[in-house]
Amino acid sequence: MRVFEVLRTGTMMRGIAIACCCLASFANAQETEKTAGEPKLQPVFSDDFQTDTRGDYEITGDVTWESGTLSLGKGASIRREINGGAWARVELDFAGDGWGFGDEKQELQIRFQLDGTTDCYVRLRMSPDEKEGQSGSVALLDIGEQDGKLVAQVVREMPLAKGALGRLTAEYRYGLVTVTENQSVLLSAHIKNGAAAVAGSKLQTGVGTLEIDGWRATSSPAAPP
Repeated sequence: MRVFEVLRTGTMMRGIAIACCCLASFANAQETEKTAGEPKLQPVFSDDFQTDTRGDYEITGDVTWESGTLSLGKGASIRREINGGAWARVELDFAGDGWGFGDEKQELQIRFQLDGTTDCYVRLRMSPDEKEGQSGSVALLDIGEQDGKLVAQVVREMPLAKGALGRLTAEYRYGLVTVTENQSVLLSAHIKNGAAAVAGSKLQTGVGTLEIDGWRATSSPAAPP
């Protein structure tokens, strides 16, 4: 009798193990199928400014070039087309000591220009502070219509740690905008127009200047017409 119980218990355990393996295989297959169906980011442009590429951009204001560095004066902007899907990523390499270094106020906007609807943008601010030495913030602003006028509304704003930024990434993914520095998340928030495709990217200074030695963009493919 005991031998029979042992055999029956062993058979049940093997059955349970087989069932668990089948469930795990099914879950893995579903995850693989889901991942395979997702669009992938593809290179759109990459510029290290070793040559004068200002002709590739839409430019306003004072924008100067020297080998390896592009400089934007106060209130200047550069724009480049992306024409991709609803997932895009831009990366900036700041020149010299980085963005936010120094004793002057600085403001930078990284704009996602969306197809068929209003834009959103990331705003970086840094100011000298008598007590702290520096105070800064990173914010996501969503442009919408209010009383017949276009108004930029702050979705979320977070403080920036003291110190200059060296490399910054801003990503728009179906309405979720995430800002990272060297893989550390500085800000993450949603805007309303999550299904809109990204038509272009624009960098614009407010106060202060900007020097970059790299600008790259990747995007998911545009939806077929």
